[in-house]
Amino acid sequence: MQPPPLPNIALSSPPLGRHQIHLDIELARGTSEEKFDLDYIMLNPAHELIHAKQFLLGQLSPTNFKWKTKDYDGVPYSRTPWEREAYRKEDWVYETFWVSGT
Repeated sequence: MQPPPLPNIALSSPPLGRHQIHLDIELARGTSEEKFDLDYIMLNPAHELIHAKQFLLGQLSPTNFKWKTKDYDGVPYSRTPWEREAYRKEDWVYETFWVSGT
């Protein structure tokens, strides 16, 4: 099974305020060839919650490919530290809040 496509993330700064962040996450329900089951779909918001944490802590820039002030422009997206962290931690978030929480 192929992973869901990358979500469309839109970040906004004020007028929400300096202590708020707005993320839009589109959840893929399938592809033209297959339909994803609900458990598989729920991995996506688990992954994106890791990115929300990264933005809120100032680790990840919402406007460019910077991680903790280091520029990752030109690095394959899957090899960036923010993606590696999100993939490494998404299963824990999924298991803790979706599987165990039901």
